[in-house]
Amino acid sequence: MKKVDDYEQIRKAYHIEGISIREISRRYGHGRRLIRKALERPIPDKYQLGQPRNSNVLGQYQQRILDLLKESDKLPRKQRYTAHKIYEILEKEGYSGCEGHVHNFVCRTKKRLEAGKPIFPWNLMPDKMLRWIGVKRW
Repeated sequence: MKKVDDYEQIRKAYHIEGISIREISRRYGHGRRLIRKALERPIPDKYQLGQPRNSNVLGQYQQRILDLLKESDKLPRKQRYTAHKIYEILEKEGYSGCEGHVHNFVCRTKKRLEAGKPIFPWNLMPDKMLRWIGVKRW
């Protein structure tokens, strides 16, 4: 992947020094297609996957993990499922993948689920304290 510095170097060589695309290609070791891209665009394109990667092993267990997380939310705080506990449950059900994949999926899912929740429960504070802080109840 080419960096912004490479793009800048190519643009300087072409516009300021007046070097041809073919010569820039020879000098810096970049392809002519990349050099033309660098001259057209100010910064390199961000990397994008063509299609989302399929998770062959974890794919069939994703719904089960979501169910376990929903079930876990109803349990008391100390009894909730950790990613390790979910992995152990899935392993008993026939999951053959590694624990890291389960852990990553659980972390990403929890972040997505908790993104919309308020950080502080303002509705539990008394009105007098809210007025003192300067927060209005809606």
